[in-house]
Amino acid sequence: MALVPIDENHAQQIQAGRKGRRAGHQFEDELARAINSISWPFRPIRSTGHVASGPPDQLLLNYIAQSTRLSVIERATAVSTGALATARAFCMMLTNAGIAVPGSAILALRQFCGDPDFRPLDDPAALLSRKVDPRRYFWEETDRDGRRHWQKSLSAHQDEITRLLLREAYPDDLFIPQFLLHKTKKADSWLTTE
Repeated sequence: MALVPIDENHAQQIQAGRKGRRAGHQFEDELARAINSISWPFRPIRSTGHVASGPPDQLLLNYIAQSTRLSVIERATAVSTGALATARAFCMMLTNAGIAVPGSAILALRQFCGDPDFRPLDDPAALLSRKVDPRRYFWEETDRDGRRHWQKSLSAHQDEITRLLLREAYPDDLFIPQFLLHKTKKADSWLTTE
């Protein structure tokens, strides 16, 4: 079923979420392509602080080199992993850490993440009136009980969940993150990303 806005503000939130998701995926894809097209070896430029401006591929590699005390990076490969994350792995990580995740919450997250068999495109009846992306459900379309659980649980355990994600990521994930790149604002060009 297509998400129907309840008012103008909600319609703008839906549009912003759609645009933000597309922009985030596009940025991740561009970043991976840029890193993979660098002429190796990469010689970092030392910087101070954690907020920098410039081409994000170079900013990330500079930060990694500085954090690991490398004077040169011989080779690196980047993979855009947004489509590889799974709801079940996240839920398993929380459960293993002692944070309860009921079945309704797993269902809601699998719908939101677009896991196979939990997408609108897997349900012909859901596609009949759908006018938006059939690869995943919007948050407001997910299982109501599961959505309520996540709203309460993420608020109650925000610090602990953030630490888990940054420290452990997903135990079965082939692409374990070691560094976090946070784009702080929209840039006029790739070269002025902050």
